[in-house]
This record gives sequence, structure tokens and C-alpha cells, in this order.
Amino acid sequence: MECVLWTFTSTTATSGGGKNSSSARATVKVTVRVDGNAMEPGEVVYCDRLQAVGVTLNTGLATDNITFELFQATENANHFNFYAGPLGAALHTVEVWAEGAVDCRDNTGATIACPTSILANYKTGTKVGIGKASMILQEENNTNLK
Repeated sequence: MECVLWTFTSTTATSGGGKNSSSARATVKVTVRVDGNAMEPGEVVYCDRLQAVGVTLNTGLATDNITFELFQATENANHFNFYAGPLGAALHTVEVWAEGAVDCRDNTGATIACPTSILANYKTGTKVGIGKASMILQEENNTNLK
């Protein structure tokens, strides 16, 4: 499955005001169901990115000091096997549920509207895209399962 994530943070600091931070997260999760029941292993994270930025500004008489911190955590599964069974010899319904979500937070951890801007002539923001996907259904005869 194709997944595309954009994360953008905008953080402002004032001199002597301590560290100010913000974060943005974009994620896509998938669940596959057979006859209304979730297949194993349940919900799978196909892509997830968390970005957090911290800025500290200290202005002195002789020197200025800016500390910029950037943290990124990424999780990705380009391919995943789901399992359901044993199933009887009947017509079954297979459903694939894909969900994209974004979340942006301020210095206190409170949820905020995700910011946007223009950087180097690119329109920024925190967004999720779910693209093409393919699914192969395959019957397996596994005698180890009960």
C-alpha cells in the first residue's frame, strides 16, 4: 500500500522565555476483516511519523544563543500478512479499512490546529495520503492450526 505523510511544525521562542516546542504527527492504520471479524494481528500501522521541534533563545550583552532541537520517529510497514481461519467452505466477505489521521500539539501538549506555511516555495502542512494498494487472497492448508 502506498502511504504519504507530511509533517510541519512552527515554533517561536522569546529571549529568556525558556524552551518552546511543538509537534506534528501523521499516521495511517489498516484493519482487514473477514465476515465482520478482524483478521490477525488486528490493526496494523502502515506508516507513522512524529516530529517534535524545540527552540530556546537566550540573548546576552556579548553573545546570543539559539538552541534548536528536532526529533523524528518513523514507523513503516510496506507489506503485511493478515490471517483468518480456519474458515469453512462458504462465500466470505473481506473488507479493508484504512484510516489516516493527523495531530498537532503546542508546548503544553494541548492539541492545536495544524499550522501551514510556505518554505522554499513549497506549501507546507501536516497531511496524510493513502494511495494504491493491492490485496492477494490465498488459501493455506495449515494442519498446525485448530
